[in-house]
Amino acid sequence: MPDIAVYPVVPHAKPRLTRGDSITMAKLRGRQRLNQRETKRAAALGKWLAYCDEVQLRRVRLDLEGFYHVVFCVPMPASWSQKKKTAHDLRIHRARPDRDNLDKALMDACHAEDCISGDARVTKIWARRGAIIISRHNLHVTPAVLGGILEQTNYGNNRTTKFGEG
Repeated sequence: MPDIAVYPVVPHAKPRLTRGDSITMAKLRGRQRLNQRETKRAAALGKWLAYCDEVQLRRVRLDLEGFYHVVFCVPMPASWSQKKKTAHDLRIHRARPDRDNLDKALMDACHAEDCISGDARVTKIWARRGAIIISRHNLHVTPAVLGGILEQTNYGNNRTTKFGEG
């Protein structure tokens, strides 16, 4: 696993699942017809399944036996003014979704069995574009440090970038 990897994936929290949702998800994956009750949940579950597919397509991996630090770059709403975007860019995100829900969603999307994970740090920040930064080391979370990481990794090119192989 590289020291730092930046994945151009928009973070998504895992929805609260019910017993019936497993049937709805199976139907969505198999492109089967949904009944009226299932249709209401299909939008949230469809976004969740698309997130899981994107994480797997980008080959996002976490070192479950060692320490990892995940920084979720949550995209700012398009409705925000340029002034507000500038003020919040690369600053700590203090709104929903909760950081533990983002971490749980990433763990479930990456690994079928994530119970062996014991040491992690999770941070969420506002950013111009959505991304997930994974580091094997504790990152000093400041706009200058995060901006440097994103700048070095072709953040705007929609490519997964890894550096510091070790």
